[in-house]
Amino acid sequence: MTNKAKKSATTLQEIAGEARDWFEQRTRVQPVGTTFWTCKNSRPVWIMELCHAAHDKMLPDDWKYQFIVDSLDVLSELEAGNDPEDDINERLPQEHEYAELVSWLGSSTERWGYVEEAVAHIGLPPPTDFHLDNLITDGFWREQEEVYLSVLGSLRKQLEEEGTTNA
Repeated sequence: MTNKAKKSATTLQEIAGEARDWFEQRTRVQPVGTTFWTCKNSRPVWIMELCHAAHDKMLPDDWKYQFIVDSLDVLSELEAGNDPEDDINERLPQEHEYAELVSWLGSSTERWGYVEEAVAHIGLPPPTDFHLDNLITDGFWREQEEVYLSVLGSLRKQLEEEGTTNA
């Protein structure tokens, strides 16, 4: 994407696509070859505000950026007329290796709160049916959903500021 003036987005899908263009994947030196998502250097203020809102009180975080990009991908491909808040977890990536889930959980102690919310949401099953991986997965999906809704809110706000209401 260039910094040239372009036609303002008029739909949620268009502004999600526009926002998605401001992210790029880079490769980290250590650990060797790991990739991560980040904003392009020339990003507009509203993209930084979207990222700050999605990160909430958390410092910049690779998982948050991944969830932002996943959310923008889903929203940019949403069929017209579909409610972007319906079936959120069915729209977002579902398949995750256990190592990914453990990496997600271990990357910030703040993530334990998402798992605790998952426990409260499903209720505590009898000890013989308890599976931590299910709780971690549910917590992971809760954070994905939170970031998705934050991204959706930021995009709607930007559409309103641009004088468009087709969200």
